[in-house]
Amino acid sequence: MLVFGGNGNANFETQIVESGVITNIVSETGVVKSGDDISLSFARSGRVSSVFAKKGDVINKGKILAVLDSSSLNANLRQAQAALELEKASIEKTGIEFENSQSSLINAITDAYIKTDDAVQAKADQLFEDPESANPSFGISITKSNTVFLISASAEQKNKIDSLRSQVEKELNDLEKIVFGNPIGDMEGVARTTEKTLQNVQKLLSLIATALNEYVASDTNVQTIYEGFKTDISSARTNVNTTLTNLRTAMQSYYTAQASIETFQQDSSFISQTIKLKKIRIEDAQARVDGIRAQINDGYIISPINGLVTDVLVSEGEIASIALPAVSIISDSNLEISVNIAENDIAFVDIGDIAHVTFDAYDDVVFSAEVVFVSPRAILVDGVPVFEVVLEFKEKDTRIKTGLSVDVDITAEEKVGVISVPSRAVIEKDSVRFVRVMVGDDSYRKQPVTLGLRGDGGVVEVESGLETGDNIITFVNENTLNLLKEIE
Repeated sequence: MLVFGGNGNANFETQIVESGVITNIVSETGVVKSGDDISLSFARSGRVSSVFAKKGDVINKGKILAVLDSSSLNANLRQAQAALELEKASIEKTGIEFENSQSSLINAITDAYIKTDDAVQAKADQLFEDPESANPSFGISITKSNTVFLISASAEQKNKIDSLRSQVEKELNDLEKIVFGNPIGDMEGVARTTEKTLQNVQKLLSLIATALNEYVASDTNVQTIYEGFKTDISSARTNVNTTLTNLRTAMQSYYTAQASIETFQQDSSFISQTIKLKKIRIEDAQARVDGIRAQINDGYIISPINGLVTDVLVSEGEIASIALPAVSIISDSNLEISVNIAENDIAFVDIGDIAHVTFDAYDDVVFSAEVVFVSPRAILVDGVPVFEVVLEFKEKDTRIKTGLSVDVDITAEEKVGVISVPSRAVIEKDSVRFVRVMVGDDSYRKQPVTLGLRGDGGVVEVESGLETGDNIITFVNENTLNLLKEIE
């Protein structure tokens, strides 16, 4: 109801209290960004021979982006392949003293245990939970800024890694008893057992390396930690490969010396030893070929995703360093919205809240998004504390592009079936909030109220003190108020 004064201006307003819906909308501007922002680097150092990407290129998964010069490695590869063919064609026996070869093999077995045990415990085990137990579990969690990042592997990979780690633990324990127990009796059997253990450790480290190569952190600090793990595993693989090569060299010398002693016997034992010698030397030559090929492959940067090149940090002819970013790309999917919410509104925003999103670029088009992350820590923007909130679009749309600015209206809270009144109807005096409830046509009473949610449109929830049907004064000037009678 409105009552007008002589000048035609309203000086007295009332409203009948009803129950309804009250909504709190938090509005802010933000920007669209990619959920996947990846920096790629070379796995070895070297001179850049070719760059096949430039900033702004749209690329597909598997595209070669940059390559290091591998001319010297290619030459080494040809030499190693030639040596492999020679080993397959002919094996020359050497005249090493049997006693010296036996001593060298014992030292190689001991050294193999010590270095392999160190590679597993010092390098690989930092990525396991309970690594030396009967049920080791590959995968660790890293907490940064109250966000937990998990470094693990697919279920299939993890099962293989966990099973192999358990097997390696038993083999290392058995080998320890042999190495530091009684003098070795069955030299050939122990050497083969040691070789098998080293091969299993190679497989374990290779599986871990594959899992790490497929992991890219969304946090820069976590990525740095991940690169440290990757370097440790790479170092462990190199040490184990070298140790296995040394063991096989010692085994080769042992079998050669043993064969030379039996040269004139021409029995089955001599033939057997010759065959074993040939196999070992071929395997060693093959390992050299495989190692050089792996180094050549480390000189390629290949995109792991479909996306857009955002930066190219290397040029042809320059020296690239290991682990330093060379190419940055963002995914063309998983687009997100980042907005900064002021501290007085952040208490109302929760994960799962739905928002309406509009773009200046698209008039009258409303998109839907959902809050997926609320930062637990404030940052200062222009000296004002704000909290980052990340939203994901509910549906993909080709019109949504990285870098576009957006207006976001987050439905932070909504209550149905509650009493709400205009905020101006609530009077606060001496720390008591009340509204004026009409009694008849010319009287009113002051009714204390308890307030709840403040909604949009200048309304506030009344949790107690009013009932539907009450007629409240929403506006009155002093002169008109003096004409009304206050009832206690």
